[in-house]
Amino acid sequence: MRPRRFALVIPLLLAIALILPVAEAANIDIISQDVNTVEWDGTANYKVTVKNNDIMPHTLRIRAASLAWGDVVFDENMLYLGTGSQKTVNAKVTPPKDVRIGIYDIQVIAIDEYDTSVRGVGFLRLIANSELPHIDANFITGSAIDPGPTDINLIVKNTGALGQVDLTGTFSTPFSESRSFDIGALDIEDAKILWQGILDVPYNTKPDIYPFTFTIFQDGEEVSRTIKYVNVLEKETVRADDSIRKNFLQQKHIVTLTNVGNTNAGNSYEIQMSTLDRIFTTSKPVAETSNLQVGQQLSWDYELAQGETTTITYLISYIPILEIALSIVLLFYIVAWYYRQDVGIVKEIESHGNSLKVKLTARGSSRNMLKSVILEDYVPTPLKLQDNFGSVHPTAVKKESGKVRVVWRIDNLYPGDEKVFTYTMKSSLGLIGDVLLPAAKAKALVGGESKVFYSNRVAMKGKIDVSEIEEEKPES
Repeated sequence: MRPRRFALVIPLLLAIALILPVAEAANIDIISQDVNTVEWDGTANYKVTVKNNDIMPHTLRIRAASLAWGDVVFDENMLYLGTGSQKTVNAKVTPPKDVRIGIYDIQVIAIDEYDTSVRGVGFLRLIANSELPHIDANFITGSAIDPGPTDINLIVKNTGALGQVDLTGTFSTPFSESRSFDIGALDIEDAKILWQGILDVPYNTKPDIYPFTFTIFQDGEEVSRTIKYVNVLEKETVRADDSIRKNFLQQKHIVTLTNVGNTNAGNSYEIQMSTLDRIFTTSKPVAETSNLQVGQQLSWDYELAQGETTTITYLISYIPILEIALSIVLLFYIVAWYYRQDVGIVKEIESHGNSLKVKLTARGSSRNMLKSVILEDYVPTPLKLQDNFGSVHPTAVKKESGKVRVVWRIDNLYPGDEKVFTYTMKSSLGLIGDVLLPAAKAKALVGGESKVFYSNRVAMKGKIDVSEIEEEKPES
């Protein structure tokens, strides 16, 4: 075949290069003088003469050299030719459906029936004067994609020899419903962009090769089809759903990780936060922490099979800051309250040989002098008061149920003045516990109103059993 269309040049030249030397040696002629002009869907008739110029007879099989271009049918394709004999047979040629307008030389060959060698080569000339629309479509880059959103740029171009009208098209994939397009008219070499969008390939799509197809119709009949086979690759895809619950000074995150991909997934879930937030963050499971240039990164490793789910919970809570702040405020309040009292009392305890020594310091915190201040302290059972009061003896010692009340009277307590009182006591039982003493109190007339002021309570590590100690509660 001597093709006039480039589409047939390469395979035919290779075939000719292989068979011509043998054909010349065999000296079998295949001749047809017919030149036929047909429509794209027509059939051309030829008379073909096969002549044996060899000195030997041959049994020959006559057929087209290429079985991939149209249909070439001989009414008699097996011939026996003696030396110098010839025979004429009829052939019908139907061009392929996608034929383009042009001149084609269709190669036919004579093959020896016994040794399958090519003994002769000839050509049938055909002129195609019409063609179906030749619309090439391009819609995806490359032959492999990851599951998930995929860019689609659907472009069609008229690569035929005729302008076309009334064109429509459909684009279909295994992952979505087909899309229809009204292309309209395309002149020679015209191109149109039909769709620039996103195709969602499901993340759990099985890795495989899938067809993407664009079909062209004219007046409702299919005239062209472009199929591209696309390889969907394996890809780890984990969806993270972060549910946030906010309360007072707290923010709780419940992160659900789901493997929605098409393969098993192993990686880590990571978040970034400030160093302050990290201090007040707890999580389950425990997170690994790494320092960043600014802030810190928390990460949790996971291994998930396809469709598997796991949960990560972390809590950012500033309540400890509030608790610390309230404690500090309360401490300052207590200290301030203590120093704002008109009579401030400090109670201390220390070991004194086999006894316990109690020291009471009464301080005048009022702006005015206070008269007749009564200071009282209590010695609970099983402790016993000893007759050792230092430099100032109590005004009175009174026994009451379960305790002994020790009373000092301060005639005048000036602003800033301090009075110190001491006494000792001893346990009447074995030493088996800690000593916890009640608060001392002072009574004074301030601005014509009787007020009561309390000291701190004191405890001392020891061995005295104090399970029976009763502490006096401050009067309201």
